[in-house]
Amino acid sequence: MEYSDFNRRVKKKFAEFCAINKISQRKLSRIIGISPQNIGSWFNMAKDTMPTIYALGCLVREYGLDVDWLISESDGTENKFEMPKTQKNTADLPVVVSELTEQIKELTEIIKGFTNKK
Repeated sequence: MEYSDFNRRVKKKFAEFCAINKISQRKLSRIIGISPQNIGSWFNMAKDTMPTIYALGCLVREYGLDVDWLISESDGTENKFEMPKTQKNTADLPVVVSELTEQIKELTEIIKGFTNKK
């Protein structure tokens, strides 16, 4: 799979996730703490930018985003649209961080595979 295909698929799923969970670009900007212009580039298929790992971590914590679903090759139709909102519970934070760290490692390996093919 080409990097551009991966990028488009992730952006499409990211946009669907935000739409289903009623997360506007402005709200996303406030949640993550970065400019709306940067957020907007994540939704623009012509741009080569994607959500940052930090942004994904915020959405995992706040909305239960499944990063495996986001980066998978599936078309996104398999009952992943109604993400449960997680409760902010600091006791769960080490578990969330551990799971996110593993997902980041997996994503890094996938990205390395794309960059090594160029």
